[in-house]
Amino acid sequence: MARNPNWTFVKGYVDEGLTGTKIDKRDSFIEMMRDAKRGKFDLICTKEVSRFARNTVDTLQETRKLKKIGVEVYFTEDNIWTFKDDDGELKLTLMATLAQNESKKLSQRIKKIA
Repeated sequence: MARNPNWTFVKGYVDEGLTGTKIDKRDSFIEMMRDAKRGKFDLICTKEVSRFARNTVDTLQETRKLKKIGVEVYFTEDNIWTFKDDDGELKLTLMATLAQNESKKLSQRIKKIA
């Protein structure tokens, strides 16, 4: 992702090796949401919806919470801005559904191998 000279990097919030289907098990995600509520930043940049969450309901609920407190989410690969796009929530819903389904398929493939 290209750096924007008008932005200040605050911190990277990374939950390595954890499923994105359950945000309550993602310590860095929980910390990011706390920091957002504390006003530490006003924009979250993430590569794609599947990196934010792999559960459609969580994706929508969390981005709505962020929007209420004035924090925008920009999904760089999906080109979705939660504030700027008139159809951002529709695109977000579609991409979150695809991410959730892909996660489910991956889980099923792993279970078949094991």
